Amino acid sequence: MEFESQRKQNVDELIEKYNKTLDTYLEYYEKFLMYRSSNIYNSKNIAQNKYRPLVIKYNGILLDIINELYDDIQNEAKRHDNVSNKNDKKRRLILQNKNELEDQLNTLLQNDDQLLTNTEKLKQIESIYKDKKKVYIGFLVTDIIVGLIVMAIFLLSLRSAY
Repeated sequence: MEFESQRKQNVDELIEKYNKTLDTYLEYYEKFLMYRSSNIYNSKNIAQNKYRPLVIKYNGILLDIINELYDDIQNEAKRHDNVSNKNDKKRRLILQNKNELEDQLNTLLQNDDQLLTNTEKLKQIESIYKDKKKVYIGFLVTDIIVGLIVMAIFLLSLRSAY
């Protein structure tokens, strides 16, 4: 039982760290896009030299946290085979977020100004201001799902302890 309570505490800490890091990442990513856009600030040097390294750093931290959560879920699923089928959908969502973050990282690392056409720049700027709510809702749903996974695993471990 002590193991489960320690594990739950560790997962809760990871989720809290993920949420805080995600907020910071989104802040820097938004600033990176704004400084890179010729329609807003048109300061590509600031975007490249100041915000790009920060975005890459926090992207890596998010990937590490997601990997830790994913590994924890995988390890727990191995111990509880009947739970693994229920967690497949949740693992796919986590992997989808991981893949999206890796894609963003690869795009940033390519450092190609031609990647963002004028239409793409406008779409990104619009999404920052108009669709920001959808992004936060998506991350909130993901956080809720991760929380439900943790709760389900905790409840199953309690049930199996008795």
